Amino acid sequence: MEYKNTIKSLLLVPSCLLVCSVLLIASGCSTIALTANSPLPDAQITESAESAGVYEVHMNGQFSKAISFKGEIDGPITVQTALERSGAIDKFRGMEVTLMRVVKESGRGLKLPVEYQAGTQQVTSSQDYAIHPNDRIMVQSRSKNPLDQIVNSLSR
Repeated sequence: MEYKNTIKSLLLVPSCLLVCSVLLIASGCSTIALTANSPLPDAQITESAESAGVYEVHMNGQFSKAISFKGEIDGPITVQTALERSGAIDKFRGMEVTLMRVVKESGRGLKLPVEYQAGTQQVTSSQDYAIHPNDRIMVQSRSKNPLDQIVNSLSR
């Protein structure tokens, strides 16, 4: 019986140490909480200030090379304005447009489809979203030409 008690006591100490270390790690460090409200260093502020107010338009034609356009947000800009500034409306008659955005709170990507009407060369007003910093607009050329549709169906 004494032998079993000795083994139990030997196993008790490492298990207690393990539990204590897990609790310590899970509770977090108090110095992290104190520095969370402190201002950021200047290098980080200038880095984010440079990237703030920028959006991108990525254009991909059916038979042409992909093109990227970077624009600055200098006021209230919508998807329609961004497409006009990037030259996508002049380049493509029919387009499939998608707005890609990262949600700050969760850090997850958000994919917003945008309906583009080729006849009026306008984005549907209910989907003419405001552009936020670091948004990406993905433009894919779409044609209703029967020959293009056959080529597209073969390439998929």
